[in-house]
Amino acid sequence: MSENLHKRRSSMRTRGFAVSGAQKLLNKLNALGKGKRVMELIPNPDPTQTNKPFIRVQMERKFK
Repeated sequence: MSENLHKRRSSMRTRGFAVSGAQKLLNKLNALGKGKRVMELIPNPDPTQTNKPFIRVQMERKFK
């Protein structure tokens, strides 16, 4: 039982119709709070790269 606790999990279960956009954001915020690497998709700021309309960047944790 304990050997399955720390295995990597697939993100494929969040790509279906069962997970809403709000639930995905909550999952990302929970993972960020646990100190995991969370990626977000943003529009590409470089307009010359027409083959990459979006890029992935790592979310930053903001401390207050």
